[in-house]
Amino acid sequence: MRRRILSALVAATLSSLVPGSAVQAQGKGKPAPPPANVNVTSNVADADPVSLYLLRSDGLGAYTTAGAVVSQVYGSSGDWELDLSGQAVRMIDLTLATTDGSPSAVPGGRYNARLISRCFASDGTITGYLQIPEGGSNSRCAMRVNFTAGGTAYFLVMSPLYAGTSWVTVSCPTDADANTTCERWTVRPGPNASTPVASLYKTVRNKEVLVGSYQLTFAIDVTAP
Repeated sequence: MRRRILSALVAATLSSLVPGSAVQAQGKGKPAPPPANVNVTSNVADADPVSLYLLRSDGLGAYTTAGAVVSQVYGSSGDWELDLSGQAVRMIDLTLATTDGSPSAVPGGRYNARLISRCFASDGTITGYLQIPEGGSNSRCAMRVNFTAGGTAYFLVMSPLYAGTSWVTVSCPTDADANTTCERWTVRPGPNASTPVASLYKTVRNKEVLVGSYQLTFAIDVTAP
């Protein structure tokens, strides 16, 4: 009896220290599930009117979520993701060009890469594609390209979090429908850089090791259903 009384007192004390714990223990007051991810169509352009982009498509058309290909905007973080790493049919073409013209330490080619773009608010907190209003843009965004070459994991990154790299601008063009929800995003290197710069890293024993400074050009259009 004494043991049961002590247990009840401990439970009551914990309930008073953790607001809502008693309610949650009864299965009530559960947090709402995160917003669902949004499947999108991702178009990776090959060239502008003057030259080829350094990050290009594989020439097989737009990328959509199907099979082991994932093309989506995360409902929780608002990050855009194009993940080709789970299959070997769809690829991206990547030309690796150093900023100083020296030979690249890693060969260019076709890779079943994983591309991720994330946007930040002015205070550095994460915001997302879904928070960009129609007709608006966010110039504090990042692009990261994860790929494997010769058994080593690499990533190219442009981001406000990586010093010496360019930033990415994500814009939401105004469309003709009546709502103001963004349904199409354009993803480009920031316009202030004449030569967009990314850093190439390799991952060694869970540590990021800088390989060098590289150019990175691309034009990606993302469309929600």
